[in-house]
Amino acid sequence: MVREMRKNESSEALKTVHRYGDTVNPDAARNVKMSSAEEAIIGMLLQYDDHRAAVAGGKIELTPEDFFTEFGRRVFVAVMELESSEGGFSFSLLGENFNPDEMGRMHKYVIDRKELSQNTLDVLRESVNTLKKERLSQADRSADDPFAALRRKREALKKKKDGQ
Repeated sequence: MVREMRKNESSEALKTVHRYGDTVNPDAARNVKMSSAEEAIIGMLLQYDDHRAAVAGGKIELTPEDFFTEFGRRVFVAVMELESSEGGFSFSLLGENFNPDEMGRMHKYVIDRKELSQNTLDVLRESVNTLKKERLSQADRSADDPFAALRRKREALKKKKDGQ
């Protein structure tokens, strides 16, 4: 039991270090499980028409607020806007809103999903559920943390300063 717990902790630490310094998605290192779920969701939405339709039609409930990373949120919004537009979704049209590094990252998400044998709507639903559960769990941990409000305020001020 202890050995397995240490192995999991070591694995999570390696994943976090791997994502540290990521210029495309810097938030990813803060929660590996959530960012991995986001990557799976985005990869499937970019690749499968029926997955986008299920989200756009409300068959699978997913909103921008469910996303943990700013990058994931931006991609989701752009994909859903294109999906609901008159011309429909086209991966190449994302290039109007994202730089080449970001486009490369999205392409990587698609390739990662293509390498897997399971990309069904159930897999998308599981990834969405994981994202939502982690979001709630994170909110619960923040409620127990007396410094969480201070960190949120500091992050909001930083975003405001960066936006000016």
